[in-house]
Amino acid sequence: MSAMELEKGHDGDLLAGKLDELLHREKQCRQNSDVNGSTKVVMEIVNILWDTKDLKRFREYLLGLSKKRGQAKKAITEMVQFAMKKIDDITNESDRLAYIETLKEVCDKKIYLEVEYARCALMLVKTKQSAAEKREAVKILEDVQVETYGSMAKREKLEFILQLMRMQLELEEYVKFLISSRKVSRKVLEDEDLVDLKLVYYSYMVRYYIHEGQHMETAEAYKAIFETLHKNRDAKKNLEGELDFGFIVSIQNSLENYVMFLLLNQHSLERHNHLHSLQTNHFITLEQFPHLDNVVKSFLSKELISTDINKYNVKDLQLFSNRVENGKKHEVAFVKQLIQHNVQIIEKYYSRISFRRFSELLQVSADEVETELCDMINAKLVYAKIDRVSGIVDFRKKRTDHEILDEWNTDISKLLDLVDQTCNLIKRDNDPTAQKN
Repeated sequence: MSAMELEKGHDGDLLAGKLDELLHREKQCRQNSDVNGSTKVVMEIVNILWDTKDLKRFREYLLGLSKKRGQAKKAITEMVQFAMKKIDDITNESDRLAYIETLKEVCDKKIYLEVEYARCALMLVKTKQSAAEKREAVKILEDVQVETYGSMAKREKLEFILQLMRMQLELEEYVKFLISSRKVSRKVLEDEDLVDLKLVYYSYMVRYYIHEGQHMETAEAYKAIFETLHKNRDAKKNLEGELDFGFIVSIQNSLENYVMFLLLNQHSLERHNHLHSLQTNHFITLEQFPHLDNVVKSFLSKELISTDINKYNVKDLQLFSNRVENGKKHEVAFVKQLIQHNVQIIEKYYSRISFRRFSELLQVSADEVETELCDMINAKLVYAKIDRVSGIVDFRKKRTDHEILDEWNTDISKLLDLVDQTCNLIKRDNDPTAQKN
């Protein structure tokens, strides 16, 4: 007889009687440590209760059976697994949330149900809308250490951590976001089955790095996205699109931001290596975007370049727009790097130069020249002395006493070698025997 038929008879007396009988049997099995028998009876109870469609009663029994003293782990595990499979069958949203909350309570503090607990927590978190609810949800997710769960699949772990990272970004909890991001191993992201989640991860990292003003890290994140799309050309159409926070995933967008954030970063060997690698390994792709090809070649050249941003056709790029945090600061930083590139070129060709000539070569005012030069001197990108009275910049380095003595020693040695050679030649000219030979 089914549970529905039991419930119809005599106002549910038959169902109550059947449940009392099963609960008595369950108690006997539990007290006798009959794990298989207890599990069988528990599963029969939950099946009957599910068939009644009375979710409130089902939840009460689910909670009650799990809390009984000495209840077998196997019985609780199978009961929870059965209940988890029925979540999608509940159409009413409030009933569904209450059902998941009960399951989460049943799984709480049970290490053998840690995966089920994490899944319930994630399902509840996704329903949170207000800022207060989201903060509460973040606390729940932070308490779940999914990275230590050996029984959970890589994809499921990563989805859980990404959900936590997304909510922390929404709440602007950047310190907690950084801690959460470090739970993800970069080696795991190289798995070909996780390409879509890899793009999501780096899109979140880009948002964080831009907020923190870390240009090199932003460039490296965009590089990872660009190389992923470049490598997975067949799946490119499925991977490209718009992600959370309006992040655009495409070859062009990732390459543009990779190049430009590289150039916003202060001059270094690392930046030079990135640009050289781009020109060497991706020259065909660069040629498809002339504005990027031009700017890369300009920064790799050993000549003076224009400091007018409009001549590079990059002002309309995403990183300079109002849609990106610090967009205006990025534009200022790019012009700054154009000027600093020219300062380094001038240093190679001049030992001393006047401010007037310096300003003409850089195409900026004397005050800007002095500001940039001071910044570069402090950052140890160039060595220079500024004489404001005479308006002269001196790039010659002051030599130590040891360097001067070494130079004198070298010069004297060369002089003595020349004297020795000259004496030998004179001796040969004056010696008749040597002439005959």
